Amino acid sequence: MMRKRDLRKVLCEWLQGACQSILPILSIVVGCLCTILWNGEAYAAETIQVIELCVVHDGEGVRASCSYQNLGSAGSILQLYLEKMEEDGEFTPLNYVDLSAAGQEIQTADTLPVAAEPGTYRAVLLQYYGEGIPVVRFRDSGVYEVKSPENPDDGSYSDDKADSVKAAAETDYNDQAGCEHSLAESMIRQATPVQDTILEECCEKCGLVFGRIEIPNSAYEAFLNEAVEMVKAAQSGEEAVITTDRWMSFDKKVLDVIESRRDISVLLIYRYQGVEHQIWIPAESDVSSLADENGFCGFAYLSQRFGEKFDE
Repeated sequence: MMRKRDLRKVLCEWLQGACQSILPILSIVVGCLCTILWNGEAYAAETIQVIELCVVHDGEGVRASCSYQNLGSAGSILQLYLEKMEEDGEFTPLNYVDLSAAGQEIQTADTLPVAAEPGTYRAVLLQYYGEGIPVVRFRDSGVYEVKSPENPDDGSYSDDKADSVKAAAETDYNDQAGCEHSLAESMIRQATPVQDTILEECCEKCGLVFGRIEIPNSAYEAFLNEAVEMVKAAQSGEEAVITTDRWMSFDKKVLDVIESRRDISVLLIYRYQGVEHQIWIPAESDVSSLADENGFCGFAYLSQRFGEKFDE
């Protein structure tokens, strides 16, 4: 029978052999990790340099133009957009083009021109990293005004200028690179029942924009809040009409307010696969038990309980 001392000796010899066989594997793994980290650091150091970003206005129309270098071919995609300001102050994309990879040689990208209608335009570089990662507004040119020929004093554009008029003076990005950024979020668009909230993250000191983030489900929350207010505002004996172009569900707070207003009826109008559906919830209906374990009641289930309403 093996003594305890002999058993300890066998175990020690086995552990020594195992360590000797594992160490080469560990050194290979560590070496691979170092290589990956080194390559990642080297790639991160190859930052795109934007030489010029502007709006061009010439005989062909208005377009966005960008001169750049040191753009890698992997990791992210940069797109150049031409945008125009709408009456509500929001910018709408008109055209865009992908930027091709570039080394030390300066490359130029231009969007297709659009008709030079009077208004406010800007050129914007957007950076895409991959699925699920917010789009980053990498840089913009500032705004450029195209003025009406009937109002030559209304702005800075003049027909006697050279073939192209470039907007937005270059910003000193060396100063921005040295800035100790203090990030803050600002509201770009408040949620509506059909559009999510958009927040912009930028530096309070130098103004550098780091990106815009769309808040998921904020439009849905706005729809629910609007539904609650519609039910609350209805007069006794009236019909509260809730309308949406989506196929969604009510949450518990909507069901609770409908339950508390048994003196009114509710008409829900929604669309599913392009077809309009209507559900009528009569006054005095009991909706207190319609919510599932998560507090939601889908439109399909409401249809099963109350049926479809058709216009006569």
